[in-house]
Amino acid sequence: MKKNYLILFLVFLGAVTQILAQPNAPKYYSDTLLFAFGKHYVSLNHRAFDSLQKVLADNPNYYIRIVGHTDTVGSDKMNLELSRKRAGRVTDYLTSKGLDAMRIESQWRGYHQPISTNKTTVGRRFNRRVNMYVIYSKAKLVTPPPPPKPIEQPKPKPDTVKKEPPKPIEPPKPIEPPKPKLVIDTIEYGKDPVAIICDHQTIIFGPKGTKITIPPKAFDCNEKFTFELSEFFKQEDMVQKKMHTMTKKDMIDVQNIVCLKAYNNGKPQTVKPTSEIMVEVLAQKRDKEARIFVTPGTGAFTWKQYTAGNDIPSYDTDYKTYNIGIHEMGCISVGRKCENKSGKAYFVDLKLKRLYDKSPMIYYINKEANAVATAKQNGSTYRIENICEPTNAAVVAIQQVEGELYAGTADIGKKQIDKMRKNGRVKVKIKFRPVTGEELNQMIKDAI
Repeated sequence: MKKNYLILFLVFLGAVTQILAQPNAPKYYSDTLLFAFGKHYVSLNHRAFDSLQKVLADNPNYYIRIVGHTDTVGSDKMNLELSRKRAGRVTDYLTSKGLDAMRIESQWRGYHQPISTNKTTVGRRFNRRVNMYVIYSKAKLVTPPPPPKPIEQPKPKPDTVKKEPPKPIEPPKPIEPPKPKLVIDTIEYGKDPVAIICDHQTIIFGPKGTKITIPPKAFDCNEKFTFELSEFFKQEDMVQKKMHTMTKKDMIDVQNIVCLKAYNNGKPQTVKPTSEIMVEVLAQKRDKEARIFVTPGTGAFTWKQYTAGNDIPSYDTDYKTYNIGIHEMGCISVGRKCENKSGKAYFVDLKLKRLYDKSPMIYYINKEANAVATAKQNGSTYRIENICEPTNAAVVAIQQVEGELYAGTADIGKKQIDKMRKNGRVKVKIKFRPVTGEELNQMIKDAI
């Protein structure tokens, strides 16, 4: 019986040895350290470090990844810095204990990767953490030994030493003035324009998650310039601000719209050809077919695909943002052209009742895409063109007469869609009625 137990033990030991020896195993060891609220220090007499140091000492082909995290209390900027300090605290301790810095990879995520709910005290406690992973690498991650010292040549005897002529005295080199340090200003944007110093790098955080990085001297200004930022993520914002998502021929399904303006003494500023402004915008979804579209401003404008640089925005999988480098001011959007598989041209003809203004604002809102089109006058009626495939949609018409608002809406449902697919067009009637500003906003929300 003892012999049988011995055989089973040897088989188990061999299986465990083979598992630990697998070179492709993604993680060899992991552990977690928890932190107090708002703190970046923790007791380093932790059992995790004893086990960690033993694993790394026995396995020179493994390195450690340190990842800092926080809960959601506070701003994104503050939590990113706090998670960096937490990861740095652990990294500094390991290097002080003799672990080669080449075998440490430090990362921080702020509050973007929770493992528990942030709605309770207990849940937030588990999110204030540092994760430690030991990961396999094909190469041994140790610092190579220093090269051997060169062998000193024997000094010649005094009688064989040749006297060299004295070297000419070189004039002292001029002392170069110290280069100015890069100054970075960070601004939390509100509703009003902000003043920016021309010689500073400026990082602006928008209310809805947009991040703008303006390099120093990006504009032709001496001291300061005024900067404005607008963000549009919903169709109701676009309609209220008189915006649409149309090129000359196509409707664009956009994920976001960000508008940038810069003024120096009241004059619009343009970006220098040698400069580039970086824009990071939140992504509602990851779309590999997405492209960058730009337009000079709001109102009667037309979008065009951006071709001055790389027209394909890069995507950050960790923070779910699109990163865009631009060389001109105006509005920027990430989106794709709406599909029209049939290749037909579709129209919506509008008959407006109680029309008092000859230039009403009319918007076609695609309910299955984040897209807004405008109407053009066609004789006694108004027409909406280039709407891609017929889908569930709504039309909002607004006019203002002597300070009074009038508005009307119409829903394009299944019957109108069927007519449009068959005939290429459909007629819609809209009746205006007087509304207040609040009633108009509610009408837009209800229509969408």
